[in-house]
Amino acid sequence: MGRGRPRKEAPAEGDGPAAKMQRTKRLEIPLTTLPKLSGNVLACGQGEMGQLGMGEDIMEKTRPAIVEGLSDVVQISAGGMHNLCLTRHGTVYSFGCNDEGALGRDTSQEGSEFEPKLIELPGLCVKISAGDSHSACLLNDGRVYAWGSFRVSGNRSNTKTTHFCTRQGAPV
Repeated sequence: MGRGRPRKEAPAEGDGPAAKMQRTKRLEIPLTTLPKLSGNVLACGQGEMGQLGMGEDIMEKTRPAIVEGLSDVVQISAGGMHNLCLTRHGTVYSFGCNDEGALGRDTSQEGSEFEPKLIELPGLCVKISAGDSHSACLLNDGRVYAWGSFRVSGNRSNTKTTHFCTRQGAPV
């Protein structure tokens, strides 16, 4: 009696495992490109937190109105109470509530969150996403930047746990 498993006979022709395939190409996923069609931004509704982007004096719009300072916009993403706008030049603007740093820019100047302002990024952006209190973007070189926070409230005492994301690149 030998140790271990009993030996198997060699498989007959065609019964054995398939031959290993040789990899010839590296898998690459193409990045999105910016759309060619661009335009202005219209907004309406409530704007107590600056989410209309029309300045401190306009808190409500019942009809759509142009958001000044934005042109050549190819994508808009609405968060909980803030907005991101991507231009055909790959720049991103934000306005609205800056809770937890969702705007991704300095809002120390009084009223600056009520108007669209440029977010400084280390490259050109091709996609944007806004959540409740966070924002993210995909750069044209594949890096993803995220800022703001993700809040979780799981019990009845309304205790909140905050997970912070800093605006640092992470290769995709």
